[in-house]
Amino acid sequence: ITVKENVCSFYPEYENKISVIEHGYEFRKNKKFEFNEIHIAKVNYYIDDVILLGKTLKVSGWAYLDGDDSGNTKIYLMIKTSTGNKFVSTVFKERGDLLVKAGKANVGFEGFIPLEDAVGNTIDYMPVVKKGVDIYCPSNSQTYRLKIEPRSKRNLNVAFIGGINKEKGGELIYNIIKAKKHGVNWFSFGTIGYADLQGLEQDNYKSFGTYNAEELPLLLNANKIDVICILSIWPETFSYTLSEALLLGKPVIVTDVGALGNRVEKLECGWTVSLDRAKEDIVELIDNLIARPGLLEKKKETVRELQARSLVEMCDDYARSYGNFWTVTKEKAYLGSAANRILLEAFVSGNKYIELCEKNINYEKEYKKIINSFSYRLSKKISSLRIPGRETLWQIANKNTI
Repeated sequence: ITVKENVCSFYPEYENKISVIEHGYEFRKNKKFEFNEIHIAKVNYYIDDVILLGKTLKVSGWAYLDGDDSGNTKIYLMIKTSTGNKFVSTVFKERGDLLVKAGKANVGFEGFIPLEDAVGNTIDYMPVVKKGVDIYCPSNSQTYRLKIEPRSKRNLNVAFIGGINKEKGGELIYNIIKAKKHGVNWFSFGTIGYADLQGLEQDNYKSFGTYNAEELPLLLNANKIDVICILSIWPETFSYTLSEALLLGKPVIVTDVGALGNRVEKLECGWTVSLDRAKEDIVELIDNLIARPGLLEKKKETVRELQARSLVEMCDDYARSYGNFWTVTKEKAYLGSAANRILLEAFVSGNKYIELCEKNINYEKEYKKIINSFSYRLSKKISSLRIPGRETLWQIANKNTI
């Protein structure tokens, strides 16, 4: 059932008054990494941890440029590849210990290095600091040596993306992974808020933890993800994780509830399973995809041909909708407060009026504080009295704090 259908089941009179605007979604385009010069400098750094996760290295630690307050810097991982230096963006991690001990903020980081960047069986990397248009790097790099493993038959790679708790299918996901230990590699990308899944250790399961949206393409491609499962047990109104999966060309397996089931059936971009038999049906489907790889390839082709709805298209629909709303309600709005008028202008016209709107609301609040203050009431009373020395009393009253 859709949101509109749900609302109209309670308020049927709104059936012809509700218009549904489908969300748009797109990844923020990575700007071309540009810099002026690379300087060898005193970059203090420490690598806390390096974890091999699937086909990526997860590197975490801290770094800062000596003598700099780190306020206007960004930390990257510089990898020495066969074709030159490659720079990988990192995610900021709070480091209260360094703030206390060294007075340094914004120095913790975490980033992912694809194993495809290895030269032979080694990956040489170092954290570097970008300040302005220049790169500052330490004189020494780190080396990670990969174990050369014999080639084996490739498993099906299945991922869960986004935050996971019980409502987002945490218990179901845990049971599915436990039930399928062969022929498939399981990956989870995102924060896990379901205790059993959080503590799960299994040879064919890797948990990557929190990621930035911009890192998701790297993580999915580096680990050669074939299909994505989105298994919410509560109806969702849209699901941005579904949009992310489709934008990255990945077929999906979803629970047949809310917008998940509706969108997947409409777009024919994957498979839906009922909540009643979700675990059994997904395990059976995985076995079928392993045995018949042509089924998966056909879905991948369907997903690649989808035309993603952009944010611009969504905003155009909103503009048209609010434009119609504006013509009907502007007269009513102008009979209200000044704040209402500016709010509506801001809503319809965009950010142009936002600052003015905020100022107006603040002025209105200050005005109410003033007229309710003791000083104002006293001054008002004095100004209405015809008594000698009124000017002197006025000056005394205005010395009180409001």
